[in-house]
Amino acid sequence: MEPNNSTKTEFPTWQREYEELISETEETRLSEKAAELEGALFTRMQELAGADNAVERAAIQQASRTLLRVCQEKLGFPKWDKTIDRMRKSRRPAKGFTRKLAARSF
Repeated sequence: MEPNNSTKTEFPTWQREYEELISETEETRLSEKAAELEGALFTRMQELAGADNAVERAAIQQASRTLLRVCQEKLGFPKWDKTIDRMRKSRRPAKGFTRKLAARSF
């Protein structure tokens, strides 16, 4: 399904991919569209490094949330926030990579 081309493209480096993702109805193509959007958002965030463009950064953040929701709800990606909450509540020590990651200070 083609995105609505009558709308103004405010962020041409990634908006087309975003519109294609949210308008995709075929599950077989949804994964491909998600990967394309993820790549476009990542590339644009690298381009914006050090730049002061709060409007586009906020739009990218919202697009990233939508991408995550689509991946979780339609593609079966795990909902990590719930997994992390369960680990915190159980107070079990982290294992393996998670343990090493938790030990690092950022």
